[in-house]
Amino acid sequence: DARTLLVAPRAAAFAAVSMHDLKQAAEELTRAVVELRCVGVLINDFQNSGPDGNTMLFYDDPRYDMFWSTAQHLSVPVYVHLRLPSQVIYDQLYRDRSCLVDAPWRFANQLSLHILGIATSGVCDRFPGVQLVFGHMGSILQIPLDLWRLDHKLDRERFPQTRMSKTKAIRDYFATNMHITSKSSRSKRELLTQVLTPNEQQVDNSPPAPFKAPP
Repeated sequence: DARTLLVAPRAAAFAAVSMHDLKQAAEELTRAVVELRCVGVLINDFQNSGPDGNTMLFYDDPRYDMFWSTAQHLSVPVYVHLRLPSQVIYDQLYRDRSCLVDAPWRFANQLSLHILGIATSGVCDRFPGVQLVFGHMGSILQIPLDLWRLDHKLDRERFPQTRMSKTKAIRDYFATNMHITSKSSRSKRELLTQVLTPNEQQVDNSPPAPFKAPP
């Protein structure tokens, strides 16, 4: 907000909003951008809900169109951040594999599913101005490596319920609506992989976490 800019004129902030209530999320995003001068919004990979917190809400559901419409109207990027699994997912998949529960594997696996869900549900077709950002080298290295297979196997005759445009492929959304930052990755090989597929202009430099050393 204005106080932050007085102290650090080059600083900028992203809003963080809860996605439990869509109307509330859209209103808070609008307030953060218009009144507090935030330049984007950060949301969790999914939203916990339900009495036990094990219901997972994903933003490829058409109910979230109000939020996407607001982000497009305000022309601000949406940073989808990694998060730990719900308790039921942890119990069923990771309790005996706890070393894989976050950065080593699950972050990439879960976020990739959500990214592909957003693409195939037609969010970027209904709201072509929406710009999505994924940090930590996207935490999605397997998607750029699998783009050919994804586009080849998403047969519209086999999956007629797919809501994405019939004239689009997954790689098209990565070229126009999805951005990857290099935060927390020091791998040149990963960087080259991301830059080569599908649009180098969608890969943004971001400094690593403090004292982050190469493996």
